[in-house]
Amino acid sequence: MSYVDAIKTRLAYDPVLIARLARWEFVTGTKAPAIFCIAPAPPACEQPLITITDEPASMAPLRGRADSLLSFVVTTWGNKGESDRELRELAHRAFRLLMGQTLTTVDGDKLYILGVAAPQRITDTDGFPGFVVIVNARISEELIS
Repeated sequence: MSYVDAIKTRLAYDPVLIARLARWEFVTGTKAPAIFCIAPAPPACEQPLITITDEPASMAPLRGRADSLLSFVVTTWGNKGESDRELRELAHRAFRLLMGQTLTTVDGDKLYILGVAAPQRITDTDGFPGFVVIVNARISEELIS
């Protein structure tokens, strides 16, 4: 389980957040809340949805070192032409769910959330609105290359 998956798992355990997200049929064949560990999300997926990615620049030079600092981007995406209110509320909920958390991967690695930036509104190249949250974290275990 990757660190991005640990963030996804934390968000997916919140019943209020997942009740308000669109559903997507993942590999398992069952529909689940639309939280993706890739960006962009599949174009056929309805909104609102969440994408979670790591910042590659934060990963590469520190891979394999204990106490590495990493950055992640959690983006809540919505529909064009709709009010930002619900989307903003979802982004703020994700912000609060991650703030100050210690997440554990299946491998037992710890991801300590050091800081979460307040959601900022963005728009993608196709005009879809989103709110981005930057998450800064530290891992206490060595990353396996």
